[in-house]
Amino acid sequence: MAEPSDWSGLVPEEYRPIFEKYMVDWAKMFADKCADYTGDDGAVFKHLGSKGQFSDINRKYWKLKSAVWEGHPMVGEDVPEMVNDVISHCFLLLLCWDEEHEAPPHRKPVRHHKTPSKRLRT
Repeated sequence: MAEPSDWSGLVPEEYRPIFEKYMVDWAKMFADKCADYTGDDGAVFKHLGSKGQFSDINRKYWKLKSAVWEGHPMVGEDVPEMVNDVISHCFLLLLCWDEEHEAPPHRKPVRHHKTPSKRLRT
């Protein structure tokens, strides 16, 4: 993963915590959870493929909506943990999707802009 200083010229200052904190925290959490979901028969996320990942995202979406939008308390998980889980399932869906659709090993590279687009400027 890139060091926080590597992101300084790529995104406006308001977005830097995403790269400097949230992505780093997510990566550590994801690495820890991977061990719990990998068995003798491989990674569990592949068992149901992209549809299984979509199902997990959908299930968590409704719990998040209830907590964030409607203000209902969560039991067993908190909002940050659930958001990180959704991010994980989105990446796992991409892995499944690529495998199921025989995508090339790498996607088209994302263009990085040195200056933010007009849409991102505040």
